[in-house]
Amino acid sequence: MKPVKLYGKQLFKKNIDFLNLSQTICDVLPERKHVEVSRSLMMGNKNTVTTKIKGAMAADDIYSLVMENAVIIKVNMCQLKDWLWPCEAIHNVEERYLDVLKNEIKTFKKIFIQWVGSFDKERDLPDEWHLFNDPVISRMTTSHLVPVIFRTILTRTRICNVMYFDVLFFVNQCVATFICFSSY
Repeated sequence: MKPVKLYGKQLFKKNIDFLNLSQTICDVLPERKHVEVSRSLMMGNKNTVTTKIKGAMAADDIYSLVMENAVIIKVNMCQLKDWLWPCEAIHNVEERYLDVLKNEIKTFKKIFIQWVGSFDKERDLPDEWHLFNDPVISRMTTSHLVPVIFRTILTRTRICNVMYFDVLFFVNQCVATFICFSSY
């Protein structure tokens, strides 16, 4: 198994543990008007992390897509960690519960760093925004690009169970990217 898949699975398992702990913290929050906002934002961050891990695992052959998901995961985990302070200071959640969650964040972060380190920068599509690569420098051979695109399409349709039109839209985007890429 490729390291990116191995670490991705470990990260997803740790995320499920973390999701359960986050839910427990949300359950012990008192029933007050302003607490619902905290609860909603915490669970929103956590659900985004879950979705982005799955999305990154589906597109693990394309560096810029995986990095984009990794950045969103990191931002949401940092926001979630920031929500622990109001849980203790404002909502009076016991510190021992929050300490368990903080330790889980540290463990998640260690796995996350290993996972990001296993990404293959050589397997990528041009990034017109120049965020993760320079499209002029980052060129893939035609023989490499086509299998990556179709493997990604097949993986996304299996995991997400997307509609036929979504697949057509994605294929259209891939073909457009391929045509633009071929013109360099």
